[in-house]
Amino acid sequence: MRELIIKYIKNNSNASLNEIRNNLKTNPLNYFRSIKEIYKEAGVDYPRDTKKLREKKRHLIINLIRKNPQITGDEIMVELKTKPYRLFKSIKEMYKLAGVDYIDPGRRISLKKKEEVIELIKKNPTITQWEINKLSKTHIQEIFKGGIRKAYELAGIKYPKGRLLLYGAANKKIRKRAKEFEDSIYAVLNKLGRVCRQVKSKSGIADFIVEIKGSKIVVEVKNYTAKPITKSEVKQLYNYMCDNKIKDGWLVCLIKPKKDKFYINNKTIKILTRDQLGDVS
Repeated sequence: MRELIIKYIKNNSNASLNEIRNNLKTNPLNYFRSIKEIYKEAGVDYPRDTKKLREKKRHLIINLIRKNPQITGDEIMVELKTKPYRLFKSIKEMYKLAGVDYIDPGRRISLKKKEEVIELIKKNPTITQWEINKLSKTHIQEIFKGGIRKAYELAGIKYPKGRLLLYGAANKKIRKRAKEFEDSIYAVLNKLGRVCRQVKSKSGIADFIVEIKGSKIVVEVKNYTAKPITKSEVKQLYNYMCDNKIKDGWLVCLIKPKKDKFYINNKTIKILTRDQLGDVS
């Protein structure tokens, strides 16, 4: 029986007393003084040894910090289900043992915000400074030296100068006209169904989500007079639809392109003028 128990431990290096009892139909303590003695006889490290377990957890924490120097103590606790401050004197000791420069909480938050903004730009190449600030609850001009242009550069995306004309303070007339057009679309949609305005999602801020007869539709408004609707605007609307798990989208503009309907995966996007909104409801 001793040989059987030792063989079982060699094949099951994490077994407990109860597992041995249940699988071998015998009480191992009839043949050994303790579970630790069984593991010792089998030449296997006892998995519940406090010192070894402590060192294993310390090693896991150090590896986590090496992989992600911006990780917080709370994130370590969630991922490893252990309290790092019980295993190290301080967070600085963890970083020192990991061979990584310590990042103070303020800088860590700033770096995470930068990453968040860069991801927003990658997902939505036409996102504006105002949309970024509202969605990420930050001020892009404070966390990037060089402002929004620097953020676009780090994201590897060409800065859309055309959007600057629409949203920049330099051209208030264009902004006013765009706002009036958007308000007029809201008035029409409000007659068709229940409307939510400025809906935040991972990819940015959708102009509207309207619910008509139980079906939801994402609506983006483009008041372009000098440029046509392109694939970029269609992709932007598609991303909003994916974020909100909605199958239908309307892109409302002043001048319709030749192709005014798109089927992407299981989603349908229609390009409409304001006058056509009532006809598609």
